[in-house]
Amino acid sequence: MHRDFKLEILDNNKVVFSKKGCNQMNISHFLFRASQGLPETSDNPDAEIKHNYVLQATFDLHLWPEAKTANEETDNISWVLKFFTSETIALIKDTDKEDREKALKVSWETAEPGRAEKASKSRQRYLIL
Repeated sequence: MHRDFKLEILDNNKVVFSKKGCNQMNISHFLFRASQGLPETSDNPDAEIKHNYVLQATFDLHLWPEAKTANEETDNISWVLKFFTSETIALIKDTDKEDREKALKVSWETAEPGRAEKASKSRQRYLIL
């Protein structure tokens, strides 16, 4: 199956690499800079700060509109990453979206105590019907 996608590498939320591909892509000689010893932030805009890389792949939804939601076609998507390096590298799951959703729910509960319990009961009534 032919699937066009775009891969972006972001460093501290800025795109530092972008490439389009079909079904697979090779990225040769991309330098992931080390963060060891670098500060988290700096007042100097030219200063190098800790690197926070995110690899982000997106499908062209004009060419594959079914990818907007989970379905039989999208359930079997898999990604294979191969790194060749002489340095130590750590890969972690990006939980920013989930963290923001949890913070939003906490703020709702703080503003309206008991909201989560009412929502849970309402959901249970809906599922029973």
